[in-house]
Amino acid sequence: MIIWLAGMSCVGKSTIVRRVISYYPKGEKITPTKYFECTKFDNFLIIGGRYYSKTTNPGSDYIFAGKDRFKNFIEQEYSKHKNMLIEGQKFFKPEIISWLIENKYKLKIYYLSVDTNNLNQRAKYRGGWWDKKRTDTRTSNEIKRLNKILSDENFNNIIEYRKNETMEQSVTLSEEIKDIFMT
Repeated sequence: MIIWLAGMSCVGKSTIVRRVISYYPKGEKITPTKYFECTKFDNFLIIGGRYYSKTTNPGSDYIFAGKDRFKNFIEQEYSKHKNMLIEGQKFFKPEIISWLIENKYKLKIYYLSVDTNNLNQRAKYRGGWWDKKRTDTRTSNEIKRLNKILSDENFNNIIEYRKNETMEQSVTLSEEIKDIFMT
């Protein structure tokens, strides 16, 4: 199964992934292809391998590959891992989601959201490059891009919407993902 954490920057995607991996012994960094650094555990593979560092964007956003290389990566690695976890916006595009569905990959997307005030507070606290460049226009464009995906009726049965306003909500989702990986 592929589990994908999606949502705007600063909704807490990386925090959830870090919490999920905290339930397991330290993962092994691997590079299945030169474009994809990953972290491997017994029951799952995280696409993006920088979760043990303090970086603000440890997931797929720092993978320097296009959609075709991503598809090739999934084709190569999916059967080798019981579960895969993706976090970030890099490949979160309608054509990729459609491709995953059409090719019968088992996929579940958790779309995380928080209110705008909370997003802005988190961005200010985090202080990453994107956070410092956040403007109302950028935020509006990000929302428009994501809404195209969220409003696509072909994706209704694979997207689960979750508020991630509180640490309790973050812990709950982290535990759900951990339980999926343990079964």
